[in-house]
Amino acid sequence: KPSVASKGGRSWHMSAVITKSTSEKFQVECFVHLFNTCTRNSFSVASIIEHLLKTLKAEYPILKQAFLCSDNAGCYKNAALLLSLPDICAHSGVKIMRYDFSDPQAGKDVCDRKAAPMKAHIKRWVNEKHDVLPAKDMKQTIKSHEGLKGFRAAVVEVDILKDVVKDKKIPGISLLNNFQFIEEGRT
Repeated sequence: KPSVASKGGRSWHMSAVITKSTSEKFQVECFVHLFNTCTRNSFSVASIIEHLLKTLKAEYPILKQAFLCSDNAGCYKNAALLLSLPDICAHSGVKIMRYDFSDPQAGKDVCDRKAAPMKAHIKRWVNEKHDVLPAKDMKQTIKSHEGLKGFRAAVVEVDILKDVVKDKKIPGISLLNNFQFIEEGRT
């Protein structure tokens, strides 16, 4: 019987990339990072952000700046991730201008709206007697039937041997929601 791994069984991370075209219209494209195994921590999030920015920069060489937004989950809002952002900027060639955090479980409406058709697409694939177990199967599923419009998927592995910094909480960080990165430091 075909099966699909649940979100709890197969790790995936969705990023909504909102761009403004030359015609001043906003476009939303979702990038789904798929993992066979992945620990949800700041290192995996930093790896995802770096992969995403490098991918975007390769396709859009004129890209110079990015603005990030996420919820307040601990894997996003901690010292290790925030302090790794300058290195991510240097490696990707894209300067992160701001990182804004929404209330817990808020601010993910764009991703949630895009996740619904993706989940329905996966369910359809499984109902057609296909398995969706390893991450590569999920990528194939997303690309099936001419793919999902506005979606891209990548199977990635996080090199946990490079994770040398443990997630550290910053006292009072929960009171701060907006970080702007400037040449002289952070505000």
